[in-house]
Amino acid sequence: MAILLLVNFLLQLLCQVVDSSGTIWNTSAAAIPSAELYALLELKARLANSAASQTLLRAWNESNLHSICNNVSSWRGVTCSYVSGQSHITTISLPASGLAGSLPPHLGNLTFLSTLDLSSNLVTGGIPAELSRCSSLQLLDLRNNSLSGGIPPSLGSLSTLQHLRLCLNNLSGGIPPALFTNSTSLLTLSLCSNGLSGSIPPLISSQAGHHLPKLQKLLLWKNNLTGLIPRSLGNCTSLVSLQLHKNQLSGHIPDEIGLLGNLENVLLGENMLGGAIPASLGMCKNLIQLGLHANQLAGGIPKELGNLTSLTSLLLWKNNLTGLIPRSLGKCTSLVSLELNANQLSGHIPDEIGFLGKLQNLLLGENMLGGAIAASLGMCKNLIQLDLHANELSGHIPDEIGFLGKLHSLFIGENMLGGAVPASLGNCTSIAEVDIQSNELSGSIPMELGQLAHLQGLRLWQNSLNGIIPESLGNCTKLITVDLAHNQLGGFLPTKIMNLKNLQKLILGQNRLLGFQATSPLISLSNATSLIELTMDSNRISGRITPQLGQLEGLQLLDLKDNQLSEFAYATKITTKVDIYNFGIVILEMLTGMGPTHELLHGVSLHEWVKCKLLPSHNRVDLERIVLAPFLQTSSLGTNNIE
Repeated sequence: MAILLLVNFLLQLLCQVVDSSGTIWNTSAAAIPSAELYALLELKARLANSAASQTLLRAWNESNLHSICNNVSSWRGVTCSYVSGQSHITTISLPASGLAGSLPPHLGNLTFLSTLDLSSNLVTGGIPAELSRCSSLQLLDLRNNSLSGGIPPSLGSLSTLQHLRLCLNNLSGGIPPALFTNSTSLLTLSLCSNGLSGSIPPLISSQAGHHLPKLQKLLLWKNNLTGLIPRSLGNCTSLVSLQLHKNQLSGHIPDEIGLLGNLENVLLGENMLGGAIPASLGMCKNLIQLGLHANQLAGGIPKELGNLTSLTSLLLWKNNLTGLIPRSLGKCTSLVSLELNANQLSGHIPDEIGFLGKLQNLLLGENMLGGAIAASLGMCKNLIQLDLHANELSGHIPDEIGFLGKLHSLFIGENMLGGAVPASLGNCTSIAEVDIQSNELSGSIPMELGQLAHLQGLRLWQNSLNGIIPESLGNCTKLITVDLAHNQLGGFLPTKIMNLKNLQKLILGQNRLLGFQATSPLISLSNATSLIELTMDSNRISGRITPQLGQLEGLQLLDLKDNQLSEFAYATKITTKVDIYNFGIVILEMLTGMGPTHELLHGVSLHEWVKCKLLPSHNRVDLERIVLAPFLQTSSLGTNNIE
């Protein structure tokens, strides 16, 4: 009897292989339940709607069943384990594999499945309710597909489920309350970027601490969720990331969120939340991101936020916040982005902001801030974007701005700033946008701005700047927009500026410009091939308009009115590109039906012929009403002396 038992044991041992990690693998295909094998074949059949699917799953066939549990399996993405004397499918992992099709209900046969990852494919249809029979499931990742329909409430019976990731699909309906009835193991609930509606389920709101004790990530952003943020989320003491932004949530932000000491991310922006910012948030000492932007929050910014020394992003823009910017924010030395724009904040910009050495984005525009621009901002050496526009700032622009060598954008327009444009601005060699419009600046434009090799936009309009436009601006070869209108600039426009091939908008109206340098024709624009808008109205420009404007096929707006242009150039050759040199002749052709070489002209130019036929009071063409060319949408040359 002992010999028979030994032989039986050895026969069983031959059917098993132990790998280097100690896992026992069964080499017998028959040991895998037929229901599980059938589920795999059904999954293959449902996901075979693309060439990538067919190629990837080609080896998934009955002739290869024996290899499923081998160490080197031809069943890509499938693994199995030996449990209680039998092999079972435990993992299906095929992310970003180009699979297309739907999910079969037969997946419910895989009762020992712990991982199902089909993320970032082209899976359509609904989520099978039968997945609730996969009682060993720990990871269900179907994000970034095209799944539709509702979330099956039966998924709430998966007591071992740790990660449920259904983001970036087309799911609709509400979040089923039953989803949380037995989800005591849940670590991640990710339902973001779908079309889910309704409120956050009452089981979270009333008993969250009992049903989701381990929850670390609650990601419900970019849905159509309404109602309140449940107060009892404060019981989810393991919560690290709370992301509810881009919904339609209303009511107040619960004070209880301040009880969540492990929180690192609180993103509630782009909702309809009102009330005050809870001071209790200052107790979330691990907070890295706080985004409450684009809501209807009122009241002041709590000084307690200064306790958040790990905070990198504080986004409070587009609310109804009032009062002062707390000086305590200067203690948030990890801050990279401080965005308080589009509120009703008043008072001065605290000097303590200069202590934020890691700060890259400081957005305080569209408030009611007064006083001077804090010179201490020059200590924020990593600053990339500085936006203080549309406030009530006064005084001079501090020279310390020139210390910001990494600055990319400077928006300080629509204030009451006086004095000169600081020459030190030329040290900000990374800058691409300079906007100081609508202030009370005086003096000349510093030639040092010509050192800004990356400059794309220069907007200094509506100030009291005088002197000449510096030739050095022609060195800024990346310039796209130059707007110096409504100043007192005089002299000639440097020809070098007109050689800027990327220039699209040149706006110089309401100045005292005399035209171009004497060595150049009035409109020498042959290199400005990208020009869309040329505005030089209300200056003192005289001379003739040259035919080179006809080469600017992208020009849509031309405004030269209220100058002293006096000479109209005649043409005898009409080109298909109707330009300002000959467009008056083209209009005359349209009116008379004669070309410039018509026999009735007897060698006289068409312009002279029409002039003789008209009464003296009609001997001018109203150029302000004439469309320059098919590509020109607006032209204005009124109040000149063009004949």
